[in-house]
Amino acid sequence: MNTNEELLKQCEEIKKENIVFRLLTENSIDILFLLDTEANFIYLSNSFEKETEYFKEEMIGKNIKNILTTESYGKAISRLKKWKNNEISLPTYEIQIITKKNTVQDYEVTTFPIFESGKLKFISGIARNISYKKLIEKKIIESENFYRTLAENSQDVIWITDMKGKFTYVSPSVMRLRGYTPEEVMKQTLADVIRPGSLPQVLENYALLYDEEKEEILKTQMPLCEVEQPCKDGSTVWTEVTIKVLFDDKGKKIGILGVSRDISERKKSQEIIVKLNDTLKLLNKILRHDIANNLTVILMSLEMLKTEDTPLKEKAIKSVYKSVNLIERIRELENAIPSGRETKKYNLKDVIEDISNEYKNIKFNISGNCNVLADSALIYVIENIVRNASIHGKTERIDFDLSQSENKCILKVSDFGIGIPDSIKDKIFDEGFSYGENLSSGLGLFIAKKTIERYGGEIHYEKNEPKGAVFVMTLNKVG
Repeated sequence: MNTNEELLKQCEEIKKENIVFRLLTENSIDILFLLDTEANFIYLSNSFEKETEYFKEEMIGKNIKNILTTESYGKAISRLKKWKNNEISLPTYEIQIITKKNTVQDYEVTTFPIFESGKLKFISGIARNISYKKLIEKKIIESENFYRTLAENSQDVIWITDMKGKFTYVSPSVMRLRGYTPEEVMKQTLADVIRPGSLPQVLENYALLYDEEKEEILKTQMPLCEVEQPCKDGSTVWTEVTIKVLFDDKGKKIGILGVSRDISERKKSQEIIVKLNDTLKLLNKILRHDIANNLTVILMSLEMLKTEDTPLKEKAIKSVYKSVNLIERIRELENAIPSGRETKKYNLKDVIEDISNEYKNIKFNISGNCNVLADSALIYVIENIVRNASIHGKTERIDFDLSQSENKCILKVSDFGIGIPDSIKDKIFDEGFSYGENLSSGLGLFIAKKTIERYGGEIHYEKNEPKGAVFVMTLNKVG
């Protein structure tokens, strides 16, 4: 092959390479550009038009000052001057371009100086649009600032630990709760922040974190726990702790987010209530025992008493039995008074069926079902309404209709007896109010109302048609 043929072949290869490079530059998503030493445009890729809506032809020969913000122009010229003076300049930086529609777009620019005979000849570069990235970064910063402000101004203590229990964040409210600064708590272990009596419960919850079978449950909820914590001054404080497992984008557990709420006053109130109820129960037992003994003596005396005034004797005996019944009602009241016990799940249908077994003379109809959050006093409430319907209402049938909404259970108890007169319907829940032939202590419906309200529910009376009474109870539903 002679020299001419070699030259022709090399020219063809160069042409092919030029075509490839031209296709690469003209189809680049990023803006490719070439500047002279005065920062005037010599070349712009097709993507420039799409990004800025300027035509390439109208910008060739013009200075970058025409499309850059004042601050960005200063950055670019500063680097140009360094290259002219053979100084080192960072190749990558951020600028803002003003589009033809006068909007501002953020770009990450990488520039490369081209020297000829030791002097700066051209500047080539690539500009990548990062406006969306900047927007996301701004949103993230705003979100972080928002949640940090919430955390740092919360009355509750918000904290984060890694999976080994080492603190990585503690909100400033810990100072108010325990007297320690966040920095001091960050150096503490779980054993340092929890009293020995509460530690087993906390460690049990941490053990759940490594139970793969409960993985899905951990993503939504963790059990509440009450924890006694030591304070800097030597005292202790009771807190209610809720925790949530933190996962990374691959589903791996990376830490624990917790919230500790001061419940010291609640714990004190619970202790006082328990002590008062214990005292009341003791006094009640003494009272019932002594009165019952006295009534027994009176009853025996009346039975042995020889008198021709039989109606008077029968009236006295009836009063004794009425007093005995009152003592029994007081015992029921004792059972209905809250004693610090925690509420639990009750199946309403099961409760009603158990009560119905005691009233063989009444026909019970039960429709629907629902689980509610209550304690054993709930049985007393429903039984009291049934007893009233039987004794005072003289009903032979009671219907129980159970329905439910998203978080409530509604129990409607309907009897078909003589009903409640309109003149007293607003008084039936009053303490001590009683009516009818068989007068009672007037405590039954009063206790029922207070008990239902203690559960966070409501109870009210409605007239049944054509006759009878309806009592409607709304209670908190539980799964």
